[in-house]
Amino acid sequence: MIAYFETVEEEKKRGLFWKKHLELQLRPVGRTSFLAGCLPVPSGMGERKVEKRVEWAMEQMKKRGVHRLAVEEPWREKAQEMGMLTVEEGTAWRQGAGLGALWALQSRGIPLEQAFCCLEAARCDRDVVRCARILGGKVRYLSVRIKVGQQELEQALYEQFGIAPQQSAPPEYPCLRIRFPQPGEKVETEEDLLMLAPGGWPGLEFVSPQWAREQKPSGMGDTLYTAMLLESGLCRPEDLRAEGSQKGEM
Repeated sequence: MIAYFETVEEEKKRGLFWKKHLELQLRPVGRTSFLAGCLPVPSGMGERKVEKRVEWAMEQMKKRGVHRLAVEEPWREKAQEMGMLTVEEGTAWRQGAGLGALWALQSRGIPLEQAFCCLEAARCDRDVVRCARILGGKVRYLSVRIKVGQQELEQALYEQFGIAPQQSAPPEYPCLRIRFPQPGEKVETEEDLLMLAPGGWPGLEFVSPQWAREQKPSGMGDTLYTAMLLESGLCRPEDLRAEGSQKGEM
C-alpha cells in the first residue's frame, strides 16, 4: 500500500495528559485507495522526542501494509532509514516534462511558433520520448542532445513531424533547454534552462486531475500528490496539468 504521512504541531493544554496518537484515514481514489497518516505533535516537544514519535508512527504504518511513503521534508530521510521506499516529486517533473516545458515558454511570453527547444538527457527513455512528442508538433525548432539513443529519437522526430536533426536555431528565436538530470545532479535555475527536478523552474507545480483532487490531504503539496498518483498507477502523465504561481493551467 502507498501512503502519505505528515506531522502537525498542536498546542498542549496545561494540566492535560497528551493522549493523541496517529490518525489514519483510508482515502479512495479511482479504482483503489491510499492511506493518509497525520501525527499530532505537542508544541515545544524536544527534537529527539518528536523523532521517536515519528519512528513509532511510521512503524505502525508499516504494520498496516504500507511499503511506499509520500512524505515531505524533513521526514523523508527518516522513512528511508526505516526501510521504506519514498515517493519523489521528480517523478511528476519527468513524466510531465512536455507540459512543464510548454508552461515555461508561456511564463516567459514566448510564442510556440518562435520557440527553439533542446532536450538534454543521458539516455532516451520513455519520459524523454513523451516530452519530444509533445513539443515536436508545437514548437518551431526542436533538437536533442542525448548520449544513448539520440539517433533513434532524431529519426522518430523526422518521421513523425518532419523535424530534421539540428543543434542550433537562428539567434532571433528564443531558446529553452530542457534537461533530464542524473541522480544527485545539482539543480540549476538558469533563465533558459528547465531542469526537470523540484525547484528546476521556480513557481512551476504539477497538479493532479480534477477527479482525484478532492482526496488530496490539505498539508500535501500538489506535485508530491501527483507523483504519488503516478507511482501507484492511479493516473497517467496525460492526465496532469502544469501550473505556476498565477494558477494558470497547461
